[in-house]
Amino acid sequence: MPIQVLLSPAALAWIGGAFENKTRVSPMSNLDPSGFSIEARDDLVARGVLDPGGNLNPACYAALKELAAATSYCRIRYSGGPALIEKTVYFSPTVTVSIDNTPDGLLIECPARSEQALESLSQFVGTSRLVNSELSVELAYDEALLLATMIDMRRRDVLRAYAEGAPGFVPQAHSLDQIARAIESASDDPRWLASIVKSMKPSTGTAAESGSDAAGLETGQRLKQILDNLVRAGLVVQGPGGFDLAGEPSVFASSFLIVEGILHVQTGAQGAGGEIQAAECVFVQAGMRDIVSTDGGGGTVSMETLSGALLQEYMRRFLSSPPVFSRRTVVVQPPHPVPSS
Repeated sequence: MPIQVLLSPAALAWIGGAFENKTRVSPMSNLDPSGFSIEARDDLVARGVLDPGGNLNPACYAALKELAAATSYCRIRYSGGPALIEKTVYFSPTVTVSIDNTPDGLLIECPARSEQALESLSQFVGTSRLVNSELSVELAYDEALLLATMIDMRRRDVLRAYAEGAPGFVPQAHSLDQIARAIESASDDPRWLASIVKSMKPSTGTAAESGSDAAGLETGQRLKQILDNLVRAGLVVQGPGGFDLAGEPSVFASSFLIVEGILHVQTGAQGAGGEIQAAECVFVQAGMRDIVSTDGGGGTVSMETLSGALLQEYMRRFLSSPPVFSRRTVVVQPPHPVPSS
């Protein structure tokens, strides 16, 4: 029988004290019980979560026992304008438990129910199977950062032409100095792809050793070397006026203009030694047929366009099956679900 219970983060942490063998993945191990009060306990009794003696009712106990034993999780968070969709599914060895952040607290369901979140997501990303471009690249971090910066430069050029009422847009090549300045002044606003790629900077290797988020790309010699790599890959073209996008990156950048929503997907699992393996992928949407995924790990970053229908299928899989990790893993703390403001 499905179980549903609404708890504050402090109440969940307080109740978690009754479970001795909590995993590190379980939110009970990460939330702070200090805000729990006698009045909050009385409220749990009044709602039937606890009996007058302070014991959990059997149904709630069964659900929260599984949450305490969770060994992996998947968390999705979509934000776009006034919309916010946030859901975490925890996988125990026997069943799934979900937590929805709501204005009233944490809505816990066992087994997990994801249909409503997926339906809400479909209203924003759509279910079309069409895409405006077929971008698909996997590059070294510094190459990806440079390509993302040039994509953002093109987006700005197109938007500026529209704002000025130009009858049409003619792509403009950019000099080494212009590209270097764009990298150095890249915004931290996630609506720009360079910002997202910068967040995927590897912790080891040449990119990190440079001591710069721009991975040393602002130096002319290094910048020219990486641009030459992108030219050889057919992603950038060099002409008399400088460098410009080529092929699918050019098509993509000219249509991927104003970001409407961003979807963060985090997955994690507890290893045999108690460490947390985790990965994150970011999906950015600039229209029903303009969605791109960015994924970093192992010193590389991938960028790939996909349809709304395929994105929905990915989310369905993420929320229904425990994550399987490959080389794209890092060790992090599990997410801390708190009520949305």
